[in-house]
Amino acid sequence: MTPIIFKEGNKTLYKPQSMTDEECSPLLVFTDNVQCISCWKPTFSEKMKVLFCGKVWLGVYSGCTQPPVFLTADYPFVKPQKGILRRFRNSVVEFITKKFKRRKGAENGETKDN
Repeated sequence: MTPIIFKEGNKTLYKPQSMTDEECSPLLVFTDNVQCISCWKPTFSEKMKVLFCGKVWLGVYSGCTQPPVFLTADYPFVKPQKGILRRFRNSVVEFITKKFKRRKGAENGETKDN
């Protein structure tokens, strides 16, 4: 995945001195002194892996511990959509989710009675 520039970004994090430019590059983040948010764009191949495998891995260069982190596909800067658009979006997501679950169940030999 590649970090991307986003309009809310208000700080750039730079690599530690112990790392090379090939190992780590500057990262634009939004910070409010409570959280840092960065934005990443997956390649087409990564999108397909997430779509069909349903997994995203998070790595933190620390080694001793991991700070609290989160991953989200939702835009983190505004409240969720309201009204008809939100209901439509939710119904589409629910429909697709049910189809994938049914398909996965069928691939595993499950029937509707299971």
